[in-house]
Amino acid sequence: MFPLGDTTMLRPLPAKPERPVVIDAAAIMTALTGGTWPEMVEQFAASLGVTVRSLDLLGVAWSPGHKAWAVPMRDWQGKTIGIRLRLLDGSKRAVKGSHNGLFYAEGSATTVFVAEGESDAAAGLSIGLECIGRAGCMGGEVTVDRLLRRKGARRAVIVADADDPGQRGAEKLQSALSVPSVIYYPPSKDLRASVQAGLTADMIESATSSMVWTQPKGLTT
Repeated sequence: MFPLGDTTMLRPLPAKPERPVVIDAAAIMTALTGGTWPEMVEQFAASLGVTVRSLDLLGVAWSPGHKAWAVPMRDWQGKTIGIRLRLLDGSKRAVKGSHNGLFYAEGSATTVFVAEGESDAAAGLSIGLECIGRAGCMGGEVTVDRLLRRKGARRAVIVADADDPGQRGAEKLQSALSVPSVIYYPPSKDLRASVQAGLTADMIESATSSMVWTQPKGLTT
């Protein structure tokens, strides 16, 4: 026993560990898609300067509860593991409990383009590229490589912003790939802005065809 009023032996009770939030991202996206009108997607596409088809391929839907556009983030096998939110002012969030993944449509191609973000992925799809987007300029390197192989890619074009984080992120991704690759810097600040300014798939093909392709470690042919 300790004297009345003596609190030196008191210890605060340990805080209960906060339970991680678990969401069924695929089910959430299915519900949101059912409540999204085509006219809404058309307006959103026009505001981004991309095609409606590109947004449909990415599975974009309106989330009234967040007052934001929702874009599924998927792992390399196609499972929806998170939801990116794009608010009306252009800022980005994620639904609580989400895991970062990739933005892409199902399909295969010899050359696959890897861009930054959902809007750049939409821009690439809009001009006919097999394009996937990372959640940011860093991270997801292993997931990207696995997806490239699942898509049957024999080479990859990393479309990077010309700022320092963009360059470092592109170089890190390139070092992790198991297919030949080049880093392409679009003429405007990013791929979407460049597509809005008139960049085409043929222009990118012309620019990258003269580049020296970096071979992955261990590749001899």
